Amino acid sequence: MKTLPTLLLLAASAFGQTATISDTITTPFGGTFGGTVTVSLNSPALAQPLYSGNVTLSGWTQTVTVTAGAFSLTLYANDQITPGGTSYTATFAPSSGTGWKETWVVPTGATTIRAIRSTTVPTPTVKFNLAQLNQSSATVGQGIRWNGTAWEAAANVQAVVHIWSAGTEATCNSTTRGYVVMVQGGAGVADTLRICRKDAADAYAWTALF
Repeated sequence: MKTLPTLLLLAASAFGQTATISDTITTPFGGTFGGTVTVSLNSPALAQPLYSGNVTLSGWTQTVTVTAGAFSLTLYANDQITPGGTSYTATFAPSSGTGWKETWVVPTGATTIRAIRSTTVPTPTVKFNLAQLNQSSATVGQGIRWNGTAWEAAANVQAVVHIWSAGTEATCNSTTRGYVVMVQGGAGVADTLRICRKDAADAYAWTALF
Protein backbone atom coordinates (compact mmCIF):
# COMPACT_ATOMS: atom_id res chain seq x y z
CA MET A 1 0.00 0.00 0.00
CA LYS A 2 1.44 3.36 -1.04
CA THR A 3 1.65 6.10 1.57
CA LEU A 4 0.51 9.69 0.98
CA PRO A 5 4.08 11.06 0.64
CA THR A 6 4.82 8.38 -1.98
CA LEU A 7 1.68 9.27 -3.95
CA LEU A 8 2.58 12.95 -3.86
CA LEU A 9 6.08 12.16 -5.11
CA LEU A 10 4.69 10.08 -7.98
CA ALA A 11 2.25 12.85 -8.89
CA ALA A 12 5.02 15.43 -8.97
CA SER A 13 7.07 13.16 -11.23
CA ALA A 14 4.14 12.64 -13.61
CA PHE A 15 3.39 16.34 -14.01
CA GLY A 16 6.99 17.56 -14.23
CA GLN A 17 9.25 19.28 -11.71
CA THR A 18 8.61 23.00 -11.44
CA ALA A 19 10.23 25.95 -9.67
CA THR A 20 8.35 29.09 -8.71
CA ILE A 21 10.53 32.14 -9.29
CA SER A 22 9.45 35.14 -7.19
CA ASP A 23 11.60 38.26 -7.15
CA THR A 24 11.68 42.04 -7.31
CA ILE A 25 13.12 43.28 -10.60
CA THR A 26 15.08 46.50 -10.35
CA THR A 27 16.47 48.71 -13.08
CA PRO A 28 20.14 49.69 -13.48
CA PHE A 29 19.17 53.12 -12.13
CA GLY A 30 17.88 51.77 -8.82
CA GLY A 31 14.16 51.92 -9.51
CA THR A 32 11.75 49.02 -9.93
CA PHE A 33 10.87 47.51 -13.27
CA GLY A 34 7.46 47.97 -14.84
CA GLY A 35 6.37 46.32 -18.08
CA THR A 36 6.26 42.76 -19.34
CA VAL A 37 8.63 39.79 -19.23
CA THR A 38 8.14 37.09 -21.85
CA VAL A 39 9.82 33.79 -21.00
CA SER A 40 10.26 31.17 -23.75
CA LEU A 41 11.73 27.69 -23.51
CA ASN A 42 14.56 27.14 -25.97
CA SER A 43 14.74 23.79 -27.75
CA PRO A 44 18.21 22.20 -27.90
CA ALA A 45 19.28 22.14 -31.54
CA LEU A 46 15.61 22.76 -32.40
CA ALA A 47 14.68 19.26 -31.18
CA GLN A 48 10.99 18.62 -30.57
CA PRO A 49 9.09 17.68 -28.51
CA LEU A 50 10.34 18.45 -25.01
CA TYR A 51 9.05 16.72 -21.91
CA SER A 52 9.17 17.24 -18.18
CA GLY A 53 7.58 14.21 -16.59
CA ASN A 54 4.55 13.53 -18.83
CA VAL A 55 4.11 17.17 -19.86
CA THR A 56 4.73 18.23 -23.47
CA LEU A 57 6.64 21.52 -23.46
CA SER A 58 7.03 22.18 -27.18
CA GLY A 59 6.61 25.89 -27.90
CA TRP A 60 6.23 26.75 -24.18
CA THR A 61 6.09 30.51 -23.56
CA GLN A 62 4.56 32.77 -20.90
CA THR A 63 4.23 36.56 -20.58
CA VAL A 64 4.09 38.18 -17.15
CA THR A 65 2.99 41.76 -16.50
CA VAL A 66 5.24 43.30 -13.87
CA THR A 67 4.14 46.20 -11.67
CA ALA A 68 6.51 47.90 -9.22
CA GLY A 69 9.08 45.16 -9.87
CA ALA A 70 6.93 42.31 -8.52
CA PHE A 71 7.63 39.19 -10.60
CA SER A 72 6.35 35.64 -10.07
CA LEU A 73 6.27 32.75 -12.53
CA THR A 74 6.36 28.96 -12.26
CA LEU A 75 8.90 27.39 -14.63
CA TYR A 76 9.80 23.81 -15.44
CA ALA A 77 13.23 22.93 -14.04
CA ASN A 78 15.69 22.59 -16.93
CA ASP A 79 17.51 19.72 -15.23
CA GLN A 80 14.28 17.70 -15.39
CA ILE A 81 13.55 18.29 -19.08
CA THR A 82 14.35 15.73 -21.78
CA PRO A 83 16.37 16.06 -23.95
CA GLY A 84 18.99 17.89 -21.89
CA GLY A 85 20.59 21.21 -22.74
CA THR A 86 17.49 23.42 -22.56
CA SER A 87 17.32 27.01 -21.35
CA TYR A 88 14.89 29.91 -21.28
CA THR A 89 15.07 33.29 -23.00
CA ALA A 90 13.59 36.08 -20.88
CA THR A 91 12.67 39.18 -22.91
CA PHE A 92 12.20 42.32 -20.81
CA ALA A 93 9.95 45.00 -22.33
CA PRO A 94 9.78 48.02 -19.98
CA SER A 95 6.91 50.47 -20.11
CA SER A 96 9.46 53.06 -21.22
CA GLY A 97 13.04 52.77 -22.34
CA THR A 98 15.04 50.02 -24.03
CA GLY A 99 14.36 46.36 -23.35
CA TRP A 100 16.85 43.52 -22.97
CA LYS A 101 17.11 39.74 -22.98
CA GLU A 102 18.58 37.25 -20.52
CA THR A 103 19.30 33.51 -20.64
CA TRP A 104 17.84 31.58 -17.73
CA VAL A 105 18.72 28.03 -16.66
CA VAL A 106 16.42 26.82 -13.89
CA PRO A 107 17.76 24.14 -11.53
CA THR A 108 15.42 22.20 -9.27
CA GLY A 109 14.71 24.25 -6.13
CA ALA A 110 15.54 27.70 -7.57
CA THR A 111 13.42 30.59 -6.24
CA THR A 112 15.01 33.85 -7.46
CA ILE A 113 16.01 35.37 -10.80
CA ARG A 114 19.58 35.79 -9.55
CA ALA A 115 19.78 32.01 -9.10
CA ILE A 116 18.77 31.25 -12.69
CA ARG A 117 20.59 33.92 -14.71
CA SER A 118 23.20 32.36 -17.02
CA THR A 119 25.96 33.93 -19.08
CA THR A 120 26.16 30.91 -21.43
CA VAL A 121 23.65 28.75 -23.24
CA PRO A 122 23.87 25.05 -22.21
CA THR A 123 25.35 22.58 -24.66
CA PRO A 124 22.55 20.39 -26.04
CA THR A 125 22.84 16.64 -25.58
CA VAL A 126 20.34 15.76 -28.29
CA LYS A 127 21.54 13.74 -31.28
CA PHE A 128 19.85 13.10 -34.61
CA ASN A 129 19.65 10.03 -36.81
CA LEU A 130 20.15 10.62 -40.54
CA ALA A 131 16.66 9.18 -41.10
CA GLN A 132 15.22 12.23 -39.31
CA LEU A 133 16.52 14.67 -41.93
CA ASN A 134 14.01 15.93 -44.48
CA GLN A 135 14.76 15.55 -48.19
CA SER A 136 14.37 19.30 -48.86
CA SER A 137 15.92 19.90 -52.31
CA ALA A 138 18.24 16.86 -52.24
CA THR A 139 18.27 14.40 -55.13
CA VAL A 140 19.61 10.84 -55.42
CA GLY A 141 23.37 10.66 -55.00
CA GLN A 142 23.82 14.06 -53.37
CA GLY A 143 25.53 14.55 -50.03
CA ILE A 144 25.74 17.31 -47.43
CA ARG A 145 28.12 20.20 -48.07
CA TRP A 146 28.85 23.42 -46.15
CA ASN A 147 28.58 26.41 -48.51
CA GLY A 148 30.08 28.93 -46.09
CA THR A 149 26.83 29.99 -44.43
CA ALA A 150 24.62 26.90 -44.25
CA TRP A 151 24.46 23.17 -44.96
CA GLU A 152 23.10 22.28 -48.40
CA ALA A 153 22.56 19.26 -50.64
CA ALA A 154 25.27 19.00 -53.29
CA ALA A 155 26.62 16.48 -55.78
CA ASN A 156 30.17 17.81 -55.47
CA VAL A 157 31.03 16.54 -52.01
CA GLN A 158 34.63 15.92 -50.97
CA ALA A 159 35.29 12.18 -51.11
CA VAL A 160 36.64 10.15 -48.23
CA VAL A 161 39.37 7.62 -48.95
CA HIS A 162 39.10 4.51 -46.80
CA ILE A 163 42.40 2.90 -45.79
CA TRP A 164 42.71 -0.84 -45.26
CA SER A 165 45.55 -3.29 -44.89
CA ALA A 166 45.83 -5.91 -47.62
CA GLY A 167 43.17 -8.59 -47.21
CA THR A 168 40.98 -6.54 -44.85
CA GLU A 169 39.15 -4.32 -47.34
CA ALA A 170 35.36 -4.51 -47.45
CA THR A 171 33.53 -6.50 -50.09
CA CYS A 172 32.66 -4.49 -53.19
CA ASN A 173 28.87 -4.53 -53.56
CA SER A 174 25.88 -2.19 -53.91
CA THR A 175 26.49 -0.84 -50.40
CA THR A 176 30.17 0.03 -50.94
CA ARG A 177 29.66 1.13 -54.56
CA GLY A 178 31.69 4.29 -55.17
CA TYR A 179 34.02 3.74 -52.21
CA VAL A 180 37.61 4.73 -52.90
CA VAL A 181 40.10 2.72 -50.87
CA MET A 182 43.84 2.66 -50.45
CA VAL A 183 45.06 -0.85 -49.74
CA GLN A 184 48.37 -0.82 -47.93
CA GLY A 185 50.83 -3.33 -49.33
CA GLY A 186 53.15 -5.34 -47.14
CA ALA A 187 56.94 -5.31 -47.25
CA GLY A 188 58.10 -5.01 -50.86
CA VAL A 189 54.53 -4.53 -52.15
CA ALA A 190 53.26 -1.17 -53.42
CA ASP A 191 50.08 0.37 -52.12
CA THR A 192 47.10 0.38 -54.51
CA LEU A 193 44.20 2.81 -54.91
CA ARG A 194 40.94 1.12 -55.86
CA ILE A 195 37.34 2.07 -56.49
CA CYS A 196 34.27 -0.13 -56.11
CA ARG A 197 32.37 -0.05 -59.42
CA LYS A 198 29.65 -1.94 -61.27
CA ASP A 199 30.29 -3.14 -64.82
CA ALA A 200 27.84 -3.59 -67.71
CA ALA A 201 27.01 -7.09 -66.52
CA ASP A 202 25.90 -5.62 -63.13
CA ALA A 203 28.84 -7.28 -61.40
CA TYR A 204 30.65 -5.41 -58.63
CA ALA A 205 34.44 -5.45 -58.28
CA TRP A 206 37.31 -3.37 -56.96
CA THR A 207 39.09 -1.67 -59.87
CA ALA A 208 42.65 -0.46 -59.43
CA LEU A 209 43.23 3.22 -60.19
CA PHE A 210 46.98 2.78 -59.88
